[in-house]
Amino acid sequence: MGISTATPIGVDVEAIRPVGDPLTIARAHFHRNEIAALTQVPQSRQGPTFFRLWTRKEAVVKALGTGLMGALDGFDVSAGDPSGPAIAWEDMDPVASGWSLSDLDLGPEAAGAVAIPLPGQSCHRYHLPKDWAARA
Repeated sequence: MGISTATPIGVDVEAIRPVGDPLTIARAHFHRNEIAALTQVPQSRQGPTFFRLWTRKEAVVKALGTGLMGALDGFDVSAGDPSGPAIAWEDMDPVASGWSLSDLDLGPEAAGAVAIPLPGQSCHRYHLPKDWAARA
């Protein structure tokens, strides 16, 4: 779950699991740069890399409000720098669009991302106690 008081955000978390051929799925839905990035990693790392890209993309379309009906190949989330991943829009200046994109560190069994349509935003992750629902 994601909570924001300033703007709609998008959050996606996926268990890293077998998906058949990640490249086949990527070729059908990903931006050409993402496909190229996925082909560059060893086959043993393609599954986790696919899910890292997928969660970034899904977080973006959730923040846009389009969900998977949006054009997933119209933007690239494969590039990252030391400060984290970024969005490169096919038909829009990414600086003018002013988005923040963060990966969630969920360990080796899951991938997750948060997209925020405001520049320079950070994401904070909090853990609720196991009995949090009983306390409410």
